[in-house]
Amino acid sequence: MPEQDTTQAASSADIKRLLGHIDAHTVAEIRASNATIDEIAAAAMYLDRSENRAVRQADPMTGRVREIYELVRADEARFEENR
Repeated sequence: MPEQDTTQAASSADIKRLLGHIDAHTVAEIRASNATIDEIAAAAMYLDRSENRAVRQADPMTGRVREIYELVRADEARFEENR
């Protein structure tokens, strides 16, 4: 199987694989941003360590990584509101 190019826009399957269970609307928003697999993986890393403010301040998010992070956090907030 050929190695996947992580610098091209991610597919819906890539997004779900990297970010876990997020709603279809959020997946569509991320796809519309043309984010790469690398950018989504970086956002996933920030989401995993979101509780550690010191680490986040030392390595600030920018661009599409920040956009993806904010989309997923909003998706999580909507989920919590509807529980």
